[in-house]
Amino acid sequence: MQLQVSEDLNRIIAYAREEAMRTGSYGIGPDHLFLGIIRHEDNAAFRSIQSLGVEPADLKSFIDQRIFTNETIPYEQLDHISFSRQAQNVLSITVMEASRLKSPAARPEHLLLALCRTTESYGQVYLRQHGIDYGRLLAYMEDEGMLSSPSAPREEEQPSQGPDQEPEADKKLSIEEFAYDLTQAARDGKLDPVVGRDMEISRVIEILGRRKKNNPMLIGEPGVGKSAIVEGIAQKIASGDISAALAKKRILSLDIASVVAGTKYRGDFEKR
Repeated sequence: MQLQVSEDLNRIIAYAREEAMRTGSYGIGPDHLFLGIIRHEDNAAFRSIQSLGVEPADLKSFIDQRIFTNETIPYEQLDHISFSRQAQNVLSITVMEASRLKSPAARPEHLLLALCRTTESYGQVYLRQHGIDYGRLLAYMEDEGMLSSPSAPREEEQPSQGPDQEPEADKKLSIEEFAYDLTQAARDGKLDPVVGRDMEISRVIEILGRRKKNNPMLIGEPGVGKSAIVEGIAQKIASGDISAALAKKRILSLDIASVVAGTKYRGDFEKR
């Protein structure tokens, strides 16, 4: 099944970027996604929290009071605002929720479910204070039929192309557009030194060098140093202090927010 990203969700993601700018942050976090849902208003996620007894204006005020800074970000700096790792994780879970629920598109309701089951945020704290968690929200949406797949979803009409013009959806996209090359960053001296992770780094390198069962997974709470381990491996590749099997490899950090954002036509997400 091909999974697309709904226009409403794309708009909320765009609003989240503007909310980050409004609150003085160069990083888009989960709370900015909450604010994007509230600002959009005309979506199932907004109606769900409202129907469950939460006043969206009060939720917005609760979040604003805790994340608002006095820093002013000029509008021309909007493109410099990027998604935090927590927000990227939320968007990744959003897509997985849509897929798990067999929806043809990732929609605002899937985003709200993801926000209620991932990284702690002020929006999530406020909802819990009002008795709303992932389980209650999922049950409500299922009872209201919000998660059922619409029959025969309408394909958006794509703009006409000239005879010699390559269709927009068929253009080949480079991995560099959606990923950050950690190995190159290490060569350029853009990564901080990794301290106290030698054992973990060596263990991951050992697993990567296997012929079979060579897919390590780093699990832990935010901030414990998972990314530092990966950056440490990138630094070893850059310095040549690594096994021959990995010496010519490079490590790319996928920005899931960049993959999701801007997908409009059916199948765009899978092609990316």
